[in-house]
Amino acid sequence: MDRRELIDKGVGALVLAAIPRSVLAQPGAVTSLDKTPIAISSANLHWLRAPVEIAKAAIEMGFGAVTLTVGPPPAHVSFDGAPLNLAAFVQGLRAAGIQVETISCPADLSPDMANLEALLAAASALNIKQYIFGPYPYAAGQPILTQIDAFKSRFSVLARLNTHHGIRGLYRNRAGFYLGALLFDLAGLLRGIEPSAIGICYDTGQGALAGGNNSWKAGILGAGPYLGGLICTDCTLHFQLDANQGGAFIGTPEDLAANFKAGGMRPYGGGGGQTNPWIAPAVPLGTGLVDLPQLATVLREIGFKGQLTVQSDYPNGGTENGGDKLSLPRALVLGAIKRDLLTLKAGLAIGGFI
Repeated sequence: MDRRELIDKGVGALVLAAIPRSVLAQPGAVTSLDKTPIAISSANLHWLRAPVEIAKAAIEMGFGAVTLTVGPPPAHVSFDGAPLNLAAFVQGLRAAGIQVETISCPADLSPDMANLEALLAAASALNIKQYIFGPYPYAAGQPILTQIDAFKSRFSVLARLNTHHGIRGLYRNRAGFYLGALLFDLAGLLRGIEPSAIGICYDTGQGALAGGNNSWKAGILGAGPYLGGLICTDCTLHFQLDANQGGAFIGTPEDLAANFKAGGMRPYGGGGGQTNPWIAPAVPLGTGLVDLPQLATVLREIGFKGQLTVQSDYPNGGTENGGDKLSLPRALVLGAIKRDLLTLKAGLAIGGFI
């Protein structure tokens, strides 16, 4: 089944059947805990540049809020000129009926970045409650605990800046060799820092990928007081061998070492010399590893009251990479993201969260 069939045929019907009518009736889904509308990440809407057009697309899909990108092009707001541009953009979205309480900043954000204080002051003046940053990679070959100490110093300085400006930073997790992949290192680092100054924006797809066999739940429960937002994504695992190399690797350890030095086509042992031929592609919500009903149950348990943001990271006309041009029809792109929203609402409703 190709992508058009996925959207146009049975999947949407299955999702709709699972959603209570009271939830479907709402144009912008809200959590039962704090009535904050579910947001769409403006990273998926970089192909639209005017606030009124972004608001129109968000409302068309059923969203009541936008998490706004701030950074280098094609982000909607330039980091360098953020104070003036941010005000104009946020006011334009709000005038069109869209809430904005969260912005997404460059992943490598640090306290010494030029214009950071000006951005925080401008965001706070606009009653923006939080900004998302990270993830930070660990450096290979250096002691992890030493790196965590260095990260804690960076977080402590950010916390002081945030407290001064009345805004909260939310660190985004990512699977892999990153701070916070399993949340426990991050939760330990954040001890002693006020949750109102620094918290966590939990990426559901990345969390499920790093936390197999439901171990992701322990991470959320351990970090619960710091959980201030969710980026709602999904991932799966796919077994992929290099078919051109003839299937599974059957060579010697020496062959394997030679393969990795060769680059390009790996000559020995078949299978391309892949020691771990699993890939982890992003997929539409509800089709991967994320268990939305269980997630909803855990969110209820910790009393989560933060922003939910849908971000579609799977192939969808270039929007998955923050692209500023579409390679698919607008209706198909928006329909896929709307399906993510409906799936999220269904899973949260089944788990009793909305």
